[in-house]
Amino acid sequence: MIAPPEIRRAIMLPVGFPKIVTLCGSTKFGDAYQAAMMQETLDGKIVLTVGCMTQSDGDLIKAGVITDDVKVALDVLHKQKIFVADEVLILNVGGHVGESTRSEIAYAQSLRKPIRYLEPIKDDYDYAADDRNFDAERERRYFGK
Repeated sequence: MIAPPEIRRAIMLPVGFPKIVTLCGSTKFGDAYQAAMMQETLDGKIVLTVGCMTQSDGDLIKAGVITDDVKVALDVLHKQKIFVADEVLILNVGGHVGESTRSEIAYAQSLRKPIRYLEPIKDDYDYAADDRNFDAERERRYFGK
């Protein structure tokens, strides 16, 4: 499980404070992100999402736009958004759940976060039990542990 190396801030949220939802899914589904951001905001929630909508991370690495280490850092940053969220919304357009999203689902499950899906899932696959896509050692470097 990813956890901050030390407690920087502890806050108590007042009763009635809006729920915080983190959106997860492939960035190739930009329209789904836009629609979900709008709907969740209209539903009165604070929305955390990816910082940039680009082509696939693999394509960016191959093109030399980002390095593998930057990709890992971005994945860790997104998992920190999951850590602070009350719930996670998976944007599984057409049933697609890629490697990064599977890792995010596993992380959310390990934190016992409620997970919703844009489209119905086909099974009750336990992503937390499948750690093929979770490289804890590489991610730990970014937390200093």
